Amino acid sequence: EKSIPNPVGDSNRDSANWFDMNGCYVVIPPASSPRVPKAIIHFVGGFVLGAFIPLSYATILTELGNCGFVIVATPIPAAEICHGIVAENTLSAFSKCYYNNIKTILGNVFEEVPVLGLSHSLGGKLTVLMGSLIKERKNSPKRFGNVYLAFNNFGLLDSLNMSVSQAPPPVRQQMQQTFDDLKGVFQIGKIASRISSTVQETLNSNGIPTVVSQVVNDLFSSEQQQTVSSLLGRFKQMADSTQSP
Repeated sequence: EKSIPNPVGDSNRDSANWFDMNGCYVVIPPASSPRVPKAIIHFVGGFVLGAFIPLSYATILTELGNCGFVIVATPIPAAEICHGIVAENTLSAFSKCYYNNIKTILGNVFEEVPVLGLSHSLGGKLTVLMGSLIKERKNSPKRFGNVYLAFNNFGLLDSLNMSVSQAPPPVRQQMQQTFDDLKGVFQIGKIASRISSTVQETLNSNGIPTVVSQVVNDLFSSEQQQTVSSLLGRFKQMADSTQSP
């Protein structure tokens, strides 16, 4: 378990804290929040974006953390095309983090906190697949509900074009070139390698706070704030229903 810088870089207020716990990104509400979180949210991101959670989803996850939710975000590989395997590994990673880390953090209020799911795009499909893993679900916490953001059944090329349009400016041009290559020669391994190299080079040269600042300011700020507002109402409704007799 190790603390990582808040990707949003908001130092002007008491903000949620980010941690790397056994390969999962965990967002803990600020110290000023009530002792018992509103819910534990398992987050799964979309194609490519879900491999780089602090870059792609910093605003929405931090804001949910600020509102009293514990987030466990499980990254998904950019290149694996067998979604059944990805779903199984994702559920396993979440369960390990839930029982080995979150349980320790929450202490004796652990069993009072409901578990909810939140997923975007491909993450929605993976969440549905996780629900079909009967054997694996026996070893995972009971889930009281799921929220799906922009799930789709687009073909791969349509999804790639959408990913490019939402990419942060520092990597958009190189991603476009990468995906243009894909249209001519379908080589997933080569594509994933180039994407990873592009993002890593950007991180090395700019640092996470700089890149994420551009993402938030140029792309996600207003859209994700609206999404957060909508999600809060939905999650409150779901969490309240778990408390009803």
